[in-house]
Amino acid sequence: MILRFAELRRDLLTLAVGACGALVAALLHFPMALLAGPAVLVSLAGLSGLSLHISPRLRDAGFLIVGLSIGSMVGPDSIDAMMRWPVAFGLLAGLTLVTPWAGRWLIPRLLPIDQDEAFLAAAPGHLSLVIALADSLRLSLTRPVVLASIRLMALTLLVPLAATLAGIDIGPGLPQASAVTPWAWILGQLVAALLLGSGPIDLLEAAAAG
Repeated sequence: MILRFAELRRDLLTLAVGACGALVAALLHFPMALLAGPAVLVSLAGLSGLSLHISPRLRDAGFLIVGLSIGSMVGPDSIDAMMRWPVAFGLLAGLTLVTPWAGRWLIPRLLPIDQDEAFLAAAPGHLSLVIALADSLRLSLTRPVVLASIRLMALTLLVPLAATLAGIDIGPGLPQASAVTPWAWILGQLVAALLLGSGPIDLLEAAAAG
């Protein structure tokens, strides 16, 4: 019980730090404030020695909600865009598959890191996914997390700034909803995601282990 309370306390502390980061970034009108603000402040707090933590169940719930949110934005316009730019979307899909394997081959030749850790460090996705895979594969977290953190932090900070400088208004990071999904349909999506969600993770674990 004491361990669970300590874990809950660190979860709440981490969420509070992230919320403060989002608030500060929003007040400063930073592009993608709800993403960049928490990423920067949580990173700085961790580097300063503050013990931050997200429990696996809370992490997995976050993955589930983010996945459903991204999927909900796919509609007829997305299909039309894929039909207009098939080469671009084909390259994106191909690079998503090739990048971790290329990292598995290249990174160990440049840095003192083994192939499994290099695969995770180069895997597309957010830092939490890298941590989850490394933990499930019983790999050292330090080097994959450091490399993935540098890569993802650069993307989180530089891409919104570049888009803003190019004249693209991307706002604080919340898309404008054009329709509201009924709660019954959302519940059905949650159940389906829980039943099917372990498959892609198992495939990635098998790929990294192989």
